[in-house]
Formats: sequence, structure tokens, C-alpha cells
Amino acid sequence: MIRFFVAVLAFSASSTLAQDNGIVGDDLGWVNIRDVAPTIVVELRYATSNNIAHRQLYPFNMPPMIRAGVARRLIEVQAILRRRQYGLKIWDA
Repeated sequence: MIRFFVAVLAFSASSTLAQDNGIVGDDLGWVNIRDVAPTIVVELRYATSNNIAHRQLYPFNMPPMIRAGVARRLIEVQAILRRRQYGLKIWDA
């Protein structure tokens, strides 16, 4: 019974966290990581020639889109890291 309560509590907390950060609905939907997690640094290497291909592979102004479920988990990790004065950096999205 206690395990069930803990599981429900954890699910409720993660759902609330996701909604507070603008992520709603299906985890498989796409979100712009800059919109929902502005403290995560995003560097789109393939939008410049500074990558393994040595040429720009997509437009510089392309938004960094990731799945909502991934964004939710990254937001949780970012919160933990920021308490320790660290942070995430996404190299491509």
C-alpha cells in the first residue's frame, strides 16, 4: 500500500512539474526546448559549419525541438544540477 502511495505521489509531482513548465498533453508531442526550459543551454552545431560535416546542415534559425517527455525529464535534471551550480547543455536537437 505504501509503495502504491509513493508511486502515485511521484507521478503527480512529475505531472505538475511538466505542466508548470508549459509541457501539457502527450509525451510524444514536440516542444521547443528553449520555450519550456530557458535555463538549459542549446547549441545547434549543425546549424553552423562548426560540426563533423564542416558545413551547415539546416537553417540557423531552426527551433530546437524535442519530445515533450524528454523535455520534462531534462527539466527535472536541470533543477537538480542548478542546485549544485551546474547545468545541461544540448549540442543538437
